[in-house]
Amino acid sequence: MPLSLRNVLFAVLATLSSTACATMKGTVELKNFTPVQAAPAPGVIGPGDLVSVRVWNSDQMTTHQRVRPDGTLALFFMDSLPVAGKSPTDVATEITKRLDGIFVAPRVSVIVEESAANTVTILGEVKRPGTYAIPRPLSVLETLALASGLTEFARRDRILLIQGTEHPVRLRLRYEELLRGDDRARGLVLHAGDVIVVE
Repeated sequence: MPLSLRNVLFAVLATLSSTACATMKGTVELKNFTPVQAAPAPGVIGPGDLVSVRVWNSDQMTTHQRVRPDGTLALFFMDSLPVAGKSPTDVATEITKRLDGIFVAPRVSVIVEESAANTVTILGEVKRPGTYAIPRPLSVLETLALASGLTEFARRDRILLIQGTEHPVRLRLRYEELLRGDDRARGLVLHAGDVIVVE
């Protein structure tokens, strides 16, 4: 890893660690950890979400695309449909109204296939640090695999998981206990907004 990038990562790590220490009472070991409940999904479409729009009996009008940064979709019959902040049901209703008169009794379904809000961040001594979209809750090992695993400099006894936003918890993990897969390690999953830092 280039020296400048390592310096940036260490600076981010120091900031996260100091923030965590300031807002939490120490580090929790896995054996003493109570899982943090995931925040409920907001149920609305946001910029960056991958959305499927299907008009029944009209495959050529089916589309899969990401919501633009301005919160709109470009559909088959219009260039800009505002969807951000609306539920998939509301968007389907709006499209149905616009197709009324073009189709007889149009039926439209809208599904969020991938939410941009469902991301985790992986920092420190991993091969590909960054923020990753997750389609479902993942185990710590699955999440580390997104970043192509640990580097040769990683401290395997210093993997930190920061969970929760309102009352965040800083959990210290050891790579070996994750590999062993005991009951607590198997039950530990990452949800949207969680952060892993490998020292």
